[in-house]
Amino acid sequence: MKNYKSKGEYEEAIKFNLDVLKEYKKDNYSHGIITTNIYIGNLLASVNEYGKSLSYLNEAKKEMAKTEDPILYSKLYNEYGRDYFLLKLYKQSNEKLNIAISYANKIPDSNQREHLLTDNYLWKWSNFDQLDKVDSLYVMQSRLLKLEPRPLVYIKIAERYIKEKKNLDSAEYYLKKSIELNASKKYALDNDALVLMNLGKLHMIKGEYAESLDYYFKSLSISQKIKNQEYEKETYSELSKVYNLLNNKEKSEEYYKKYSFLNDSTNDREKRALYTIVNELGVKEKDNHVYLFFVTMVVILALTGYVTYVIHKRKNKFGFSENSLDSIEEIKDKIHEYESFSEIIKMAEEGNPFFLTSFKKLYPDFHEKLKSHCSGLTEHDIKFCIYLRLNLNAKQILQYENITLRAIETKKYRLKKKLELSSDVKLSSWILEL
Repeated sequence: MKNYKSKGEYEEAIKFNLDVLKEYKKDNYSHGIITTNIYIGNLLASVNEYGKSLSYLNEAKKEMAKTEDPILYSKLYNEYGRDYFLLKLYKQSNEKLNIAISYANKIPDSNQREHLLTDNYLWKWSNFDQLDKVDSLYVMQSRLLKLEPRPLVYIKIAERYIKEKKNLDSAEYYLKKSIELNASKKYALDNDALVLMNLGKLHMIKGEYAESLDYYFKSLSISQKIKNQEYEKETYSELSKVYNLLNNKEKSEEYYKKYSFLNDSTNDREKRALYTIVNELGVKEKDNHVYLFFVTMVVILALTGYVTYVIHKRKNKFGFSENSLDSIEEIKDKIHEYESFSEIIKMAEEGNPFFLTSFKKLYPDFHEKLKSHCSGLTEHDIKFCIYLRLNLNAKQILQYENITLRAIETKKYRLKKKLELSSDVKLSSWILEL
């Protein structure tokens, strides 16, 4: 596995593991079946096939009843945590990682224990970064520096400095340490792509655009080789920013379009993977446009009435506070919002004439905020912005509006001009934050 990953040969690694899995199944060798399913899940996540990754992890989980090995349990829940992070389910990811850490701490061998703790702390660090829990993030950083040194630890320290645009000399120092460490041992080729991308960001901040482009293109080459579309699309986005700073609008738009199309593709894949998680809860998928959180909340709704009853009856006995009741009310509010959200998606799909009116009722401030940025927006402009606010991808929009992909990109370009947004700003992200 290390040999395959260090060369970026993920497809070959998957094929190898599938062949091995067949042999283990013939021998009914549980340990091998579990391990190989976990490895396949890891590799599939590395090439952004999250739904398939989860299905192999679930197969491993079914087999886990036959073992009590804490190493296997820790590896499995680490992979669940990783997949959940990649699907932007940061809190749920931490829950899985906490389980993995509890098993890792039961491993007698110190080297194995520290290796698995490092895996888990790295992903928890990433979750805390996304959740903007800085204190918790630094706790993870401190623990990792005391454990096994890895290129990714140094990369993540450098990323933080780059993100904050401070201590850039320290950022460069840690990136160089990562390169040195990566050269001394065989680590996954992902590390090379990531360190080069961060060197590109570092030089862009310094205004050294030629060097920045050089690093970005080197990173892009590796990302394409290992078929890591997350890194690839991020590099396209960064290339668009550099060319914009160089006033090369044509190149900036070219790479932004590449980013946009790839982003649609990965978003579709993420949605399919999210349904895999929902199906674990026994919920049947009924509508391809119903989002994970809506379906999950419907499951919670079925339990809310009972839970509320128990809390009211036994609050004093079990020590529930008013905060517990507030949380349930918050869940109910979210359920109502997701139900309404689902209805609006359906109205968009059907071309319902009350689509705009219903949206304005659910998001009364959105229309005003949008108009405040540009009073000259047409009704069609606003409708297009609403599609983006609903997080619809290009394929869905072209289906609902009966237009081409080119027309969608042209519309986005013209809207950005009307709203006076720079080319490095992603329109859909700007609208979602409005």
